[in-house]
Amino acid sequence: MRRSSITVGVLLGALVATNAFWAYRVIDAGVSATYRDVSLNDAQIALRQSLALLNTSGVHSSPRSQVIQLAQDAGGGGTPFEKEGYVWVGRLGLAFSANGKHKGSHLSGRQVMVAAVNPLLVPTPCGLGTALR
Repeated sequence: MRRSSITVGVLLGALVATNAFWAYRVIDAGVSATYRDVSLNDAQIALRQSLALLNTSGVHSSPRSQVIQLAQDAGGGGTPFEKEGYVWVGRLGLAFSANGKHKGSHLSGRQVMVAAVNPLLVPTPCGLGTALR
């Protein structure tokens, strides 16, 4: 009798422990998937903004307000703000020269578009430019 109750107790403890482990794993996977989806959405919006700027002919000769408006329209709105030398529209930072001309863009500190150096570079989701030829 004593031996069977110890066996039942051990098996019950193992059942509770494995169920707690699997519950933790499921909750962790759900939270990770949510963060992944938010990050992917942010990257897609920034890429859409970058492509909108690239697809506009003469973006470097366009006035500052027009470039900011293009980024806002492509990113679904949002209020732009200036920080650390960039005008941030969502996750896309726009750099302007002293005369107000667009000279490049950054995604949360990483360079996404180096069009001022080479206008044939296209942004990719990882932030590295791919040359068009």
